[in-house]
Amino acid sequence: MPADVKTRVEDAAAKVRSVRDQEDPEAINREVEALMQVLQQVGSSMYEQQQAAGAPQDGQPEQPETPAGDAPSDEDVVEGEFKEE
Repeated sequence: MPADVKTRVEDAAAKVRSVRDQEDPEAINREVEALMQVLQQVGSSMYEQQQAAGAPQDGQPEQPETPAGDAPSDEDVVEGEFKEE
């Protein structure tokens, strides 16, 4: 995370901490909303960086596709029943 973004998050979090003990709900809500907006920008920025890097959208690493000719065969599979005695 870039230093300027980290500083913005830390500043917004510090403001929330500074007003949380006050009796002014409007000030608390205002600072919480400001923190949420900063965090939304961080999430959006991270999402854009992933898209630019070509990362999969679901967050899972890409699995190499197996060509049809290289598919594992079932020739060695033996079906049977198992009984416990």
